[in-house]
Amino acid sequence: MEALNRGTLEDYDLQLGDKVLLLWDKMPDETGSFDAFINKVYDKVHKGNGLVFSEQFFAFDPEEMKPLSFNVVISGIFSPRGNKFDFKTLSQIGEIAKPGCRLYVTQTEDPKFESALKLCGISQVAKIPLPNDLYFYSCKFPVFEVGSFTQTSKSSSDKPSGLSAWSLPDDDLNDMETIDSEDLLNLEDFEKPEASDLRVCGTTGKRKACKDCSCGLKEELDAGQEPSKKDVNSSCGSCYLGDAFRCASCPYLGMPAFKPGEKVGLSDMELKADK
Repeated sequence: MEALNRGTLEDYDLQLGDKVLLLWDKMPDETGSFDAFINKVYDKVHKGNGLVFSEQFFAFDPEEMKPLSFNVVISGIFSPRGNKFDFKTLSQIGEIAKPGCRLYVTQTEDPKFESALKLCGISQVAKIPLPNDLYFYSCKFPVFEVGSFTQTSKSSSDKPSGLSAWSLPDDDLNDMETIDSEDLLNLEDFEKPEASDLRVCGTTGKRKACKDCSCGLKEELDAGQEPSKKDVNSSCGSCYLGDAFRCASCPYLGMPAFKPGEKVGLSDMELKADK
């Protein structure tokens, strides 16, 4: 049977009043040395109301041991050993460990174990090589409890300042180029438009005067007059095919296709180009 790998209890930094959990994989055939180690740990911590618990690796119940809140967890002291620490096991130990709990593990080198330590927020204080390809890991749990929180105070510099408005000096305002309102109008804008150009009634679909007609269409319809239509001759001969075959200035733009030779009349308003 292999004795303690680290030799003395000082390697575990045991203090009066510590609550120690000793985990083992399989019980050694000769239990004398194992019991002697437990007694040494007990003599070290019991005067300060400390406790020592010895549990098989997968037999301990985190729910039952949660009220104990261990300060120290030790594993792998005697052979046979096994690399049993994974993320799940470390998480369960974290449920029964006090903040800042010390974890001492003796086992072969295992990258998965070191990765699980990081995922659980456990810091690896030391990794010391031992004979027979073993390593002594000295680790420490976070100094805060799972689910704990603290309130942080904001400094005065963190307070947002008031919104600042853009300002321009008077000199910049004087040098700014402005547009003369008189230049916005042309001479044509001052000419009086013709009455027919102002007509908006009946421009779509059936000719019908608006309710408040002011362009004269209502009077024309009441008098029974219809706007005269003029015949227009096609210069390209493709107007009847539709807009896809019509010129940009074709008077038939916007009208449906018609049969060749069909007489199509356009009103005076449709013959006038937009100004």
